[in-house]
Amino acid sequence: VRPSALVIFLTAAIANAEGLVQLERARAAIAELDYSDALKALDAAKKEPNLTVAESVSILELQGVTLASLGQEAKALKAFQTLLSIAPEFS
Repeated sequence: VRPSALVIFLTAAIANAEGLVQLERARAAIAELDYSDALKALDAAKKEPNLTVAESVSILELQGVTLASLGQEAKALKAFQTLLSIAPEFS
């Protein structure tokens, strides 16, 4: 039995929603200066399939800022370099 287009669409929508939940969780954690939780949420968000470019850019930007706040400059730089590789117009 082949899954219907609706089942495929709903599965993708649910997966994408989970990525957005993790992204919002990361934003809330950053607002509360809970950088450890923010990084966990961002790592989870990155693993979600079907992220849009805008979502990927947001995740990488937040990772870069969070890592820089923790003094992890090399990791922060890598996050920003990856961000610019997918969105060179980012500023």
